[in-house]
Amino acid sequence: MRASTGDAIRTNGGWAEVYYYLTPCLHTHWGYGVDDPLDQDLAPGQISYNDTIFSNLLWDVTQSFRLGFEFTYRETEYITLAGNDGVGLHGQAQWKF
Repeated sequence: MRASTGDAIRTNGGWAEVYYYLTPCLHTHWGYGVDDPLDQDLAPGQISYNDTIFSNLLWDVTQSFRLGFEFTYRETEYITLAGNDGVGLHGQAQWKF
């Protein structure tokens, strides 16, 4: 939302994900997302472009316990600030009850 007017920030973008089960208990997910708002709707310091790509591997050890690992790459640009990009590595342990 634009702070000056309260109007919505106009943008283009989208997100997609595909997944595949390697075995009944081991699956991988791959995805990409992008957000590209109109620069004229933004104030200094706001994000003017953002995209990310990710891939993970998830192991359903049991119906209640999952282990996983994810690789992410992100690129972000800002109005009047330096851009930022980098890699993220994430681990996961999930217990459902």
